[in-house]
Amino acid sequence: MKQLKSAIETVYSICAEQRYQEKTGYRKTRHFISVPCDEGTLLFHTLTGELLLQSQSENEEENREQLVKSWFLVPESFNECEQADTVFRIAAMLNPFHENKTKFTVLTTTDCNARCFYCYERGIPRFSMNEDTATDVGLYIARVCSGEPVSLSWFGGEPLYNRKAIEIICAVLRDHDIEYSSILTSNGYYLDEAMSKKAVEDWHIRSAQITLDGTETIYNRTKAYLKAEGNPFARVLDNIEYALDAGIHVSIRLNMDRKNAEDLLRLIDLVGQRYGRRENLSAHVVLLSGDTGSIHEFTSAEEAIAWRRRLNERLDELGYLRHGTLPQGLQINRCMADNPACEVILPDGRIQRCEHYDEAEIVGSIYNEIRDEVKYREWGETTRYPACAECAMYPMCVPLKRCPWRVNGCSEQRRVNLYETLVRTILSTYQSKDNPREENVS
Repeated sequence: MKQLKSAIETVYSICAEQRYQEKTGYRKTRHFISVPCDEGTLLFHTLTGELLLQSQSENEEENREQLVKSWFLVPESFNECEQADTVFRIAAMLNPFHENKTKFTVLTTTDCNARCFYCYERGIPRFSMNEDTATDVGLYIARVCSGEPVSLSWFGGEPLYNRKAIEIICAVLRDHDIEYSSILTSNGYYLDEAMSKKAVEDWHIRSAQITLDGTETIYNRTKAYLKAEGNPFARVLDNIEYALDAGIHVSIRLNMDRKNAEDLLRLIDLVGQRYGRRENLSAHVVLLSGDTGSIHEFTSAEEAIAWRRRLNERLDELGYLRHGTLPQGLQINRCMADNPACEVILPDGRIQRCEHYDEAEIVGSIYNEIRDEVKYREWGETTRYPACAECAMYPMCVPLKRCPWRVNGCSEQRRVNLYETLVRTILSTYQSKDNPREENVS
């Protein structure tokens, strides 16, 4: 048995190796994934992060002692979820508190030039950051980061609907010699050639997520742009190319429901024909659900999963599906909402933990030091759903109790998507030319 990736040091410093006891009855832990490969079977532990290769000539029985030591086999009565919770709790206590704020999601506006039928922000107040507030936001960030480099995420609404706020905030940071980089979540309508260049040079944008809902007819009907000029679909496709040429990594988000799933296949082929293979272009599928508005639901979870899988397979064939990397360390904070280094700044300078605007979730303001400590603490609390007990993905999940996407628990579609994404990452790690596959741990 060969070790392709070692266990995360933090996990083993807390758990240590499990002692093998010959007379104990062991079973496979629920927190591992088995993936067939051309040399045998890949075994990945979702808590420890260890990846093993068991050759075709080997079997689990002859590697039993090593699998026990590595926590791939556990006693019959063992509670994996309790182990994972304990590891994260101790790791959080050992992790030094980071007082400086260095990651900011800034809503330049809650308004938008599109009127997508599925928008989860439908019905919220529409307001934009004025120039004075933008200056104050820049000064606030420069103060609380204490000179450290900062990461900015421009969000909305449509953040480019109020690009003046972005310009002002970045100018203030430059005036204070604060190093910064940023990412953008946008519909892409305003990201033309001149703005793409400006985004790179002045706003230091590294990546942009741009949503496409289908080919021309479906896209234009879904987006329903206000005062659109010409053909919005053609314009956004042009803008994606401008952004790519400017060096921005563009991640195309494909919003899928029952009515546009088949059309997205045509869109993926169109994207492939238009852009070819580009190192800075990727795409991913997001399943729209009834939690975010009036959505055309699939008739079953199986149907939705099958369509997502079909779209992902086509994206993978074209080289647009990113496989990611296996975790090298224990990710204690798995969302902006439970990360003390992160803040979400609204257009009027108020602060909340989650990027999804909610008047009930305000925790403070850039204009004073008062914070709602109760809400801060509650946003760090996790929860368990019935499915968690059997889910291999539990250690890599983000089960925050206050998460607006978890009001109905954890869906089967979500679990399958996380699982299939991890399988692709495991296979990508195995196939990597940089993987020496030399260490024998049996």
